Amino acid sequence: MNDQVRSNLNTLYAYGEKSIKGLTYANYVDDLIKNNPTAYNIDTNTFGKLYDDKDILDLKKAKENKELTIAFKEAFALEFDDYSLKEKLKKDVVNSFSLISPYTLEHSCQIIFLEHDFEPMSWLCGYAENNSKKKYPILESPKYFDYDIELFAGIGKVDYSLTWNKMIRLDGIVEKLDLDNKVDGSSAYEDLHRMHQLKMYILLHEVFTDLSKTLFKNIKVTKPLFIYGMEHDCEPMNIFILE
Repeated sequence: MNDQVRSNLNTLYAYGEKSIKGLTYANYVDDLIKNNPTAYNIDTNTFGKLYDDKDILDLKKAKENKELTIAFKEAFALEFDDYSLKEKLKKDVVNSFSLISPYTLEHSCQIIFLEHDFEPMSWLCGYAENNSKKKYPILESPKYFDYDIELFAGIGKVDYSLTWNKMIRLDGIVEKLDLDNKVDGSSAYEDLHRMHQLKMYILLHEVFTDLSKTLFKNIKVTKPLFIYGMEHDCEPMNIFILE
């Protein structure tokens, strides 16, 4: 099962990497302007171009901002120090999973979510054994599904900031320059965030693989134990399965 999980994560990452890796800010802006879509303006009750003349001027002017262009290049390079990132993640995972045991005294755990929201960190949410005995899914892409009794929520902390640091820096500069409402929602920028999330899941898959013989010893689980990653209120994606 983990072979399929790993393959699905790597396939999604490879597809996204091909579309955005190495993108520069200049090329990004040129593409936005060239493919400026038609959008509905709720204020004027009319249709028009998504980026007006002022938006385009602001985007072009920002090409001269070295801080932005360097941060953009570094974030879209998608370069990571896998070894050091995994070593830090292992510590966070061990510390966080050590908090689960008291919540599984009465019910066995079969699903654990690593859930993140606005901050670059995740917490753990766990659910009891599936009473209907249905199989939980191995997803080819993020997708909603149903699960059973909640055992715990919001415990632990797995820090994503080291893996996402270049993206976080770029987001900060974009916001500082008041460009966030112009780039948020563009396909390339959404792909950048999606790629960093997938990279985190790939690293965590390797972390759980390395720790699988010891991490779950004091936790009452039902195998297969499914571990998913997700943004709050968004579709989950498999990270690891304890078989």
